[in-house]
Amino acid sequence: MLFQNPNSFTASSKKDNRDRQTDRRTDSKTEKYWREGTKDRTRKESRRDAHYKTISRNDTTTAFNIEGNALLNATEFKYLGSFFTKDGRIDREIEVRCQKANSISYQLAPLLKHESIPIATKAKLINSIFLTTLTYQCQTWPLTQGLKNKLVTCEVRCLREVVNKTRRDKIRNEVIRAQVGATPVLQHVENQQIKWFGHLMRMPTDQLAHRAYNSRYSGKRPRGRPRRTWSDSVADTLKGDNTSLCEVSHLAVERRLHLPATPDGTSGRKK
Repeated sequence: MLFQNPNSFTASSKKDNRDRQTDRRTDSKTEKYWREGTKDRTRKESRRDAHYKTISRNDTTTAFNIEGNALLNATEFKYLGSFFTKDGRIDREIEVRCQKANSISYQLAPLLKHESIPIATKAKLINSIFLTTLTYQCQTWPLTQGLKNKLVTCEVRCLREVVNKTRRDKIRNEVIRAQVGATPVLQHVENQQIKWFGHLMRMPTDQLAHRAYNSRYSGKRPRGRPRRTWSDSVADTLKGDNTSLCEVSHLAVERRLHLPATPDGTSGRKK
């Protein structure tokens, strides 16, 4: 993947990447923009700021040059608020989300600990500010049990400030959630993923997201247990309803896929 703020282009192999570079050089308009930039300083590009990143299980590097300038190999980069790492995992993304959510919790602490503010108001603050920061772009997260535990830990740390309790008080997380009445973070993530699954199933077949979901890579699978995918997360969410992923796909296309209601009853649709 080659990227230079604010532009980027991707390729599935080294040969495709070289072809994309050739196509870019042959495009007169793109070449002029690449060389001269724009008059607007906010969009002016610099060659030394251009980087490339390879997403692969193997520790491979490829040299890229633009007009004799070697590009730097980035191990990670941020795009539209999400972090992309070299190995393609989301551990770094979850770590950043928890850090930002902890920062929001620290800023909201005077309000969450204020005795004159009702708990219902505090729960709305948590749902609208803290929870949305923690679960930003969670629709496509392939969560493992370890990553779920990190999200729950960050969530409960904020909820305990509302009731002014610590872990030394030995109160279970379920009791803390019941007292506050905020939406559980894992349930919010599951609902968002089901919503996105419905949008994905109803997309036209030529849409990039729909094509990526239905694509299958060729080649031999590496040794070991396969990585957890986003489809596995959606399938596990629907296990409680004894519904297969194929049946849910048809329900999503027909707009008959219903979400479970949250504890406060603010989300979910009646069947």
